[in-house]
Amino acid sequence: MPALMDQANGRRGNSQVPVTSDDDSATDVWPRHQVTEQDPDGGFTVCYLTGPKQGLDIHFFTSAELNELFAAEFTPVIPPRIQQTRREPPQPGQWSQWEAIWRKNRRSNHFL
Repeated sequence: MPALMDQANGRRGNSQVPVTSDDDSATDVWPRHQVTEQDPDGGFTVCYLTGPKQGLDIHFFTSAELNELFAAEFTPVIPPRIQQTRREPPQPGQWSQWEAIWRKNRRSNHFL
């Protein structure tokens, strides 16, 4: 995942404050999908088999996973918090995302 974070934040320029919005592992994953990776901490990756994300691999993070990704080089300005959205019928369940703002530690050169 760090390579993906590098790529995403690289599009924002030389930012000292990355903003993240990441899918939470508590999401009711829909539509049809296949789990392609299962992490010991509960995070997982799916490949969507139908719908607008068909063929895409999407990772669903746990809080521990996000903190591990950022802890060495960033301090939370706004710590990860869950934003949940109930889907409109006929779509089932809810979609959860982690939202956070991080400040780069002074000695870090990651994401540059």
